[in-house]
Amino acid sequence: VEALDETQFGLTEAAASNNNEQQFVHLVQTALTQSRNEAQLQNSILNAMSKFLPDITVPDECKRVGSMYAFLQQFIGAIPENWFEFRERNTRNMLDLIWKKYIYQPAWLDSTVPKFRAGSGAQGLFVKTTSRPDCVAVIASARDPSNGNVTENDIMFAEIKNDEKYHGEDALNQEVCYLMLLLYWYKSVLGLDVKKVRGFFVCGPRCQHTKGRKRERLGEENYRNNRYEVGLIELHAVESVGALHVAKTFTKIYPCENTTGLLHLCRFLNGSDGWNKIRECNPIPNPFPALFCAPPDFLSQVGAMDGCHVVPGGTMAVVLSCLGAKSVNEAIRLTRSGLIARAKQKWGKFLEDPKNATKRFYFKVVTAATTGIFYKRTLLTDLETLVGDLAFTYPINAISWKDDVYAVLMMDRGKHLCDVIPTGKLIAGDELIKKFKVLWEDTTWIQKETDYVHGDIGEHNLLHDGERDKYCLIDWDEAAITPHSRSTINDDERMRHPEVLRFDHLLYTEVQLALLYFRLKCQYCDGNKWDPSTAKLDDADTGDEDTLGKYRMLLNTEVAIQKAEKKAIKTAAEAVVQRAKAQLNFD
Repeated sequence: VEALDETQFGLTEAAASNNNEQQFVHLVQTALTQSRNEAQLQNSILNAMSKFLPDITVPDECKRVGSMYAFLQQFIGAIPENWFEFRERNTRNMLDLIWKKYIYQPAWLDSTVPKFRAGSGAQGLFVKTTSRPDCVAVIASARDPSNGNVTENDIMFAEIKNDEKYHGEDALNQEVCYLMLLLYWYKSVLGLDVKKVRGFFVCGPRCQHTKGRKRERLGEENYRNNRYEVGLIELHAVESVGALHVAKTFTKIYPCENTTGLLHLCRFLNGSDGWNKIRECNPIPNPFPALFCAPPDFLSQVGAMDGCHVVPGGTMAVVLSCLGAKSVNEAIRLTRSGLIARAKQKWGKFLEDPKNATKRFYFKVVTAATTGIFYKRTLLTDLETLVGDLAFTYPINAISWKDDVYAVLMMDRGKHLCDVIPTGKLIAGDELIKKFKVLWEDTTWIQKETDYVHGDIGEHNLLHDGERDKYCLIDWDEAAITPHSRSTINDDERMRHPEVLRFDHLLYTEVQLALLYFRLKCQYCDGNKWDPSTAKLDDADTGDEDTLGKYRMLLNTEVAIQKAEKKAIKTAAEAVVQRAKAQLNFD
């Protein structure tokens, strides 16, 4: 983060240069001193933006958007069909990563604060999947000099606080999280080449302006102290695949009678020379790993490459499909320089082998921000020689650089099972049992040999290897010695990622395998729809109880942290596993 001094704005005194600036500053200054609550201050600032800043558009329906992603439908229009699945899963993933400190957090991104709202489900974070910014504005950031028409727009998020429970750090944390998600959605989900996103916050006199994180209730004379705080944030896309974000911020507290901070905000919103002058300064940046680690022109660069394309799917990592070693080398050249050198050293001989000239590979670049696994070790950087079925998926070990980015090379192992089986067709139960039993044995053997737990066994990571006529799991590159804690919001996630079983590694893996088997049997053998919330495993012939229903019910209880409940959940999970093993003819 570039810590910027206000003198770098080119403003040595609070002097407005035109009538619009004067009126904007006067209206907001009046609101700061007279607003009785947060809503009044929010409305006043939004009205001032709409009336007096000609480059700003703040539609009424976006002043209090229904959710933090609703603005996209307003301004971009076309939303992918699987948009809601993407935003739900990946928003929660990002929140998990920040909360677990898998992101190398700048000092000001302090998200490990206590819960301030009971039942928020976000582990104390100020951004949740249902969070919404106080304002979404469109800024005309570039115009055609010949006719004045807008040629480029920025979308900006705003946070406006005026309550004793908030501190300026809260608003900054929230704003940065919003911008990280906004840049990720732009690039990864919508596939747009975006250079930067912007945001700001204002904290009024009723907010806390004391140092530290304690939320002790302050007296009227302390928190209503006639001061306000302004924060300006700009987050840039990375310069190369796997490179680091750089955030620029400016924050300062002012007396309400001092309008300098309001002028900074005004000129920042208008995209004037003030912020450009900041960009010309050369302070020391504090970078951090990117959620979607690709530069603004990444999509066009890949589009110009022969035999190479981006693999879609809303993933936080960058995945390219490359036909032949030549395409892999071209993809590597898009990455940060240190990774290029490491690939040449570690992968050079493999890629020069004539046998690999026409094979299809998947080139994956992951940062510490996109996965909770990567610190200094992964399964594919820890092992000297890949074992078992892993060797067919990963022909060579992964490479890493500076402990914040690594790259993986994968062989094409076929298609997802749902793509192999034609619509309306079924597979024989005996065939499923035979192939799934081998998958079960392969998976548990790899875990035993390497001490790494796959952690995310599910249909989305299951492929059918046509060449070997077997099922195989992908995403072993994100395996961990202990499965990572995940936030879960539905029955499927709770059953597949039971928090109380994370340290029982074998049972954690086997219950995921059992659930996957029952899902496949239901969908592809019986021809029924699998619903994790209602699925049963009762047996009319034997009179066995609904073992899956019991397991699901126990995980839904609020007291699952107690010792007795942990034991009950473990027993229920073991029963589900035994039912699956019995059908798969394990001894």
